[in-house]
Amino acid sequence: MSESRDPKEEVELLQQELMHCFQHTLPSKQFLAELVLGTVWLGVLVLWLSRTRDLNERRKFKEEFWNGVATVRKGIGALWEEARIDPKEGEAEAQRLAQMEPAPSTAMVG
Repeated sequence: MSESRDPKEEVELLQQELMHCFQHTLPSKQFLAELVLGTVWLGVLVLWLSRTRDLNERRKFKEEFWNGVATVRKGIGALWEEARIDPKEGEAEAQRLAQMEPAPSTAMVG
């Protein structure tokens, strides 16, 4: 991704990508938490970027922000790869799974 993009827009786009990925993959609880917290941290960095006037601090926050974006994107890519689903095909796979008949109930009666 280009660093000329607005950081706030980048976080919103990343959140959308993350939610799309979670709808079509089954990450472990630990990995899910790390990706969500990483995205939240990026939002905090955006807030700090908007408030600081110190150029050195701003540069540091900006570098940390873009490194974080790259890290979260790698995590999303790893989930898609592990699920062996192309992100663009994830929607079609979800529709296919939704059309399958549900498993019979194993609840005991009586």
